[in-house]
Amino acid sequence: MCRSNNVKKLTEQLGLPGVNINAKDNAGWTPLHEACNHGSTECVREILQRCPEVDLLSHVDGVTPLHDALQNRHIDIGKILLQYGGPVLLQQIDCFGNFPLDYVYSPHLKNELFEIVQVEETIEEFHNKAVLKSEGHKLEFGAFLLTRMLFNFICLYGLPSDLGTAKIICPNSALLFSYTKKNTFLIQ
Repeated sequence: MCRSNNVKKLTEQLGLPGVNINAKDNAGWTPLHEACNHGSTECVREILQRCPEVDLLSHVDGVTPLHDALQNRHIDIGKILLQYGGPVLLQQIDCFGNFPLDYVYSPHLKNELFEIVQVEETIEEFHNKAVLKSEGHKLEFGAFLLTRMLFNFICLYGLPSDLGTAKIICPNSALLFSYTKKNTFLIQ
């Protein structure tokens, strides 16, 4: 129904008790994804108006409904989503490392979409801040993985694991050990 912009059938389905608008099909797509992907503007409007619990950040491999809409050149749907969801939608990265606006090639359309979220920054500043945030998450996750590997190595070979010894074995490990010791749930 969302693929073919069948608003009448969608409205009937949404009126049934216990309907979960965030339910995913076998591929992981929600009704909102399908509507955005296929350009079903009226279905998108209906979902957003009737379902305040709709997950605008739902994704498959990082592809959010906004990514879907903009990849398929459904700019009007992108505008609707941004009006409803705000700037956080523009900060999402797909599995290729692209933000939603990376799929809009017209600078005019890109500015038009960006103005909807009413941020006090330029597109470039907003984009750079989102990239830094994303890189920070990657760095934090990398530090976590390195800490786990180092901890497992120490346990496996029965090496001393106090902070003083760690500094001698690996001078850069002190930060990692303090991170691990503060977050002991990470070592279980």
